[in-house]
Formats: sequence, structure tokens, C-alpha cells
Amino acid sequence: MRNKETVKLKKSFYTALMVLLIAFLSMVSVTYAWYVFNTKGHTTNVKMAAGSSTKLRIGKENGEFGFSTEMETFEGKLLPVSCADIDSGEGFQMVTEFEHMPDMSMLASKFGKLTGTKQYYHTKLQLKTNAQSLDIYVKLKYTDEETASDKMISKALRVGLVMDGQESIFELNKEKGANRNTTKNPTGMKEPFVIDKNGNLVSMEGKLLSEDNYCDYDESTGKVTLKDNSKKIGTLSGGDGEDYGPAETVDVYVWLEGCDLDCTDELVDTTLKDLTIIFAGVEATIG
Repeated sequence: MRNKETVKLKKSFYTALMVLLIAFLSMVSVTYAWYVFNTKGHTTNVKMAAGSSTKLRIGKENGEFGFSTEMETFEGKLLPVSCADIDSGEGFQMVTEFEHMPDMSMLASKFGKLTGTKQYYHTKLQLKTNAQSLDIYVKLKYTDEETASDKMISKALRVGLVMDGQESIFELNKEKGANRNTTKNPTGMKEPFVIDKNGNLVSMEGKLLSEDNYCDYDESTGKVTLKDNSKKIGTLSGGDGEDYGPAETVDVYVWLEGCDLDCTDELVDTTLKDLTIIFAGVEATIG
């Protein structure tokens, strides 16, 4: 009799174990679907163009200079990270844990130090001018894949530029989806916020730039018009004539901001068709 009860208990135990195992594998598969966010079948093209007639030239690092250049195509996994300091080289934090939202989507809840895997795009380009002094502004253009509005990756992407030791971080698409409650922000800090290299929440209020901070650039005429909130990203010095001054390096970063409330698993398998960064120069007044 006892043997039958023992066998029955063992069956019950193994059945419960299998249920737990299936539940665990189900959870892992959902998380994995997030981590294969961009496969090699998806690419993001980053193109650079320089405006302001003949006074500004652009080129790849140690390459030829011209009016435009096409940078490397990003092929791989663009995974959610968070960053408060792109210039330090230690600012990026990776998502280590996700949580389910009431709407059944998944949202990043915990972050940790970025391991060896490269999860964001980074390249270097150079600018130079033959003007005595040229202030540099930008305009960003992008095209999402043809998809539903809640799956537009542009709503969670950031473009960071570092020139003259100065960071400029732009939010591509300010349109926001439905508000979600999340435990990753227990302090109740108002968006936008990010995770710094020590794992602390940092407010980006007043620091995160958008299309309001672009310059207006007419591609057909090369005319640059500044808006009230146009953000200067740096200044070039030249020879004030035919001679070009020394080239200045601009670091370009593109990443998926894990702290953005639109950065959910709804973005799995989406990407941009293209991203263009237009650099425009305005001659500075020498007093």
C-alpha cells in the first residue's frame, strides 16, 4: 500500500516539477524574444551630410573629406540599454530584468553593468572648416519601418553626439504611448530619466533634446536658419580663407533607451529604415 502511495507522490512531484519547468521555459522564451531585438536581417543606415556651402567638410576618421559621407551599416543586435553619460565610455547600463505590465507587455525593471556584448551603435566622424569660426548645428531625419504606431522604434531611440567634450542627446520621436506603471522607478521621478553608471536614477529633464532643438536646413539651397531653441553642438576653427583648419572629431551614438516607457517588447523585430544626421555650419561672430 505504501509503495502505491509513494509512486503516487512521486508522480505528483514530477508533474508539479514539469509544470514549473514549462512555466520557467515560457518566461525565458519571452525574455529571449526581447534580447534578439535586432537580428542581422535588420539594418540601420546612418548617413552624414554637411551643409553651409563650401565652408564645411565632413569625412570618416582618417578618410577623405567631402560634402557627405555614408557611415557603416549597423548589423546586429540593438538591445535596450540606459545611459546618463555617453562621453565617459562607462555610462551604458544593460537591462538585466523585465517585468510584465497590466497590458501584457514587458518593460525593463532592473539594470546592470554592460558586459562585453556591444548593444548600441558608435562611430566617429570628422568635421573641418575654412571659415575663421563656424558654429555647428544639426538636423536629424529618420524613417520608421512600415508598422503600427505602437511598434515604432523611433519612439524609444536616442542619438548622442559628442563634440568638444560636450554631449548632445536627442530624442528622435517625442510621441508617447499609453502611460505604464513600472517598479523600475520607485522614487516617482518624473520622466525622462535614465540609469547612471552606478545604477542610480538620473533626471534628464531639461537635458534631453528633440526636433525643437534642430536648426532648419534647406537641402536644395544649403541655407541654414536658426530657431529660438536651436542647440549648438560645437564650434570649428579654420584659416578664414582657402585653408581648412584642423579636423574635429564627433562621436556618434545610437541606442535604444531602456528607461523609455515606450521601450517594451512591442518593439521586437522592428528597426529604422534610415537615419540621416545633417551637420550645418553658421559663421560665428568674432568680437
